[in-house]
Amino acid sequence: MSIANRFRSAIQSLPLITLLAGMLTGSPIWAVAAAPDPVLQWIGIMNSTVITANSSPLVTTRVVALVSASVFDAVNGIHPGYKPLYVRPNALGYASQSAAALQAAYVILSTVYPSQAGSLGAARDASIAAIRATERDKSVQAGLAWGQTVANSILVLRSTDGFAPPVPPFVGALGIETSRQRWASGGRHRWSMPSEPVRNSQP
Repeated sequence: MSIANRFRSAIQSLPLITLLAGMLTGSPIWAVAAAPDPVLQWIGIMNSTVITANSSPLVTTRVVALVSASVFDAVNGIHPGYKPLYVRPNALGYASQSAAALQAAYVILSTVYPSQAGSLGAARDASIAAIRATERDKSVQAGLAWGQTVANSILVLRSTDGFAPPVPPFVGALGIETSRQRWASGGRHRWSMPSEPVRNSQP
């Protein structure tokens, strides 16, 4: 085995060696919590938003596409590593990718669901505060501005896709009570019955 391979093998074994040493000596091994990922956070916020609005599966699919495209182009537009989906990279090099991602998601969701603007705004403020704890304000502001630009461009692109006026809320399968409705009624099952009995036309 070459020296390089031995060194690589030793480095790869360090985590296991450290864990075993801690177990044998009884010394605590501290784990450093990773900083919250704004992309994952806002995916969760997006999920909660569409559920709260009782969005139909068709509308939900569109919202997911809008948010995903906006967040991708916002992040990729600062340090391009991939071909953009729609918005060409044009951000300042020092802009915060985290701030751009959260702003892009926020703009899409608050535009599609204006009735939830209050909760979305509070979530946005909390995300920005967390980012400012580790990044310069100049970078955060540049990221927010770029995320806004990207989201606005995506909204303009999709403004003629046939979803105006909005599709009515999803209320469950026709004639069958949904689990949410059944829970609200105290667990009683209700079924929609035809106004007249169905008769077989065959003799």
